[in-house]
Amino acid sequence: MPSIQEIRTIDLKELVNDILIMKTSEIGDYLKTNSFVVQDLLSYCTWNEEHYTRNCLQRNQEKEIILLCWEPGQKTPIHNHNGQNCWVSQLQGSITENLYQNYNQQYNLTNSISLEEGKCSFINDEMGWHNLENHSNKRSVSLHIYVNPIEECEILNGEKTITKKLEYDNEWDL
Repeated sequence: MPSIQEIRTIDLKELVNDILIMKTSEIGDYLKTNSFVVQDLLSYCTWNEEHYTRNCLQRNQEKEIILLCWEPGQKTPIHNHNGQNCWVSQLQGSITENLYQNYNQQYNLTNSISLEEGKCSFINDEMGWHNLENHSNKRSVSLHIYVNPIEECEILNGEKTITKKLEYDNEWDL
């Protein structure tokens, strides 16, 4: 873990520009060694009492940068990433990430981690499926970076999987 002196604070536009031009192999270290001005995010956050919101900050053919905004108790279904790599950086509040492995069409919980402010995680389909949940009693904001953009994924619906087309609640062009 980097020391406090090694972490630098950057604004949102710098974050987006940096992510769009960097190599995939650099994203994890970048997220661990930078903090982000939360005030810069507020105008891009939207909230919905019924479900978490997906707010696209920028998307090109190679990368997609999304803010997910969570009310207390909101969660994703168990899902895959359709062959894409995904980094999650917790910007405000906390969420729980639950990891699952598929054994004979049964999705078994294998690990659970709490992502607190400033913490990051990575997942792809080789690692398994996951779901995310705001387990706290406060709002939460997480930054998701996909290489390549993800347009649909498989979700667990009861005991079977279905394909879900992904949509944005808001779309920006930073």
